[in-house]
Amino acid sequence: MKPELFISGLILLVLLLPKKEKKVYSIKDFVKEILPIATAIEKKYGIKKEFLIAQAGLESNYGNSKLTKIANNLFGLTGVLWKKQGKPIVELSTKEYIGGKWVTKIRPFRKYTSWYESAEDYAKLIATSPRYRNVYREARYGTVRSWAEAMQLSGYATDPEYGRKLVMVYRTIKKYV
Repeated sequence: MKPELFISGLILLVLLLPKKEKKVYSIKDFVKEILPIATAIEKKYGIKKEFLIAQAGLESNYGNSKLTKIANNLFGLTGVLWKKQGKPIVELSTKEYIGGKWVTKIRPFRKYTSWYESAEDYAKLIATSPRYRNVYREARYGTVRSWAEAMQLSGYATDPEYGRKLVMVYRTIKKYV
């Protein structure tokens, strides 16, 4: 067989193979993957790595959400301004708690090249936005409960149970950190 035909056949075989799905993370694997990122963010911004991991775990379903798979967006950061600025976004349906009920909406979300880029953007937002001043203080110096309460009060998410869920996820991931 001629080498050119062999190589062409091999290339065709690779192209016809089913595409490998992105990894499905267990909680332990997710924490292992994000821990170096969270440690770097903690050194740079002072945000406790356990808090960052807990929020990323909740928002991304431990790295398994559609938004995280297609956009590396670990924190559910929306992209209204990014869209206006021509930055990369993806539009997905999401559930928001509005007027006492859950409503499905299509919203733009920020798209990142990596988990690190997502975590850096999140940390910058928390550290610099006046809206998150109390969150940032609690993320650096507070307890998990005071941080989760500050996050709830800031309106980061519309879920009325958001603070409680953050504490639950924190307890789940803490044994792996």
